[in-house]
Amino acid sequence: MRLTIINILILFIIVTGCRKEEVLEMPVYFAGDISKGWVDMQKNGIEMKASASSIPCFRDSEQITISLSTVDEFDVLSEYFVLSCFPLTIGKYILCSRNSISCDYVANYLTIIEDQPEDHYLLNERKPNFLQITDIDMDTRWIGGVVNMHFNHDSSRKPKENLANPDKVHFYGTFRVKLPD
Repeated sequence: MRLTIINILILFIIVTGCRKEEVLEMPVYFAGDISKGWVDMQKNGIEMKASASSIPCFRDSEQITISLSTVDEFDVLSEYFVLSCFPLTIGKYILCSRNSISCDYVANYLTIIEDQPEDHYLLNERKPNFLQITDIDMDTRWIGGVVNMHFNHDSSRKPKENLANPDKVHFYGTFRVKLPD
């Protein structure tokens, strides 16, 4: 009898101690309105689409700032990217974080929940981060190109709010965006 109770106790410890941790699936959202532009890209290797738009750069009206965004299933903003102040010239532009003083082209990324910032990310400047403008059509006012960005969660602000958001995220894809009027 005593041996049976010990065996049951050992079996109970093994079964309850070997539970698998719940694996949270990285969120991938939807593009929303793509009438002003879009980007077809991969988020850590998973296909996705985001909407895109452009506005004149705040410091130079001959440059543009490009924003990318996604929405959730209720059409509520979920992710937001800002790529700041690019010349309207075909070329490859190296991206850096807002905290860097060594480059001219800044990229920021954050996730959003209920219209509030959720998790902030900074570019991993040890990886290749760029926006490459490959075509400009001033007649139709559309530009296109390639974007490559590697972000790390900015834990200096606060711990991650959404544990399903990855610590590191890589975006790579092609974009088309309408120029501002």
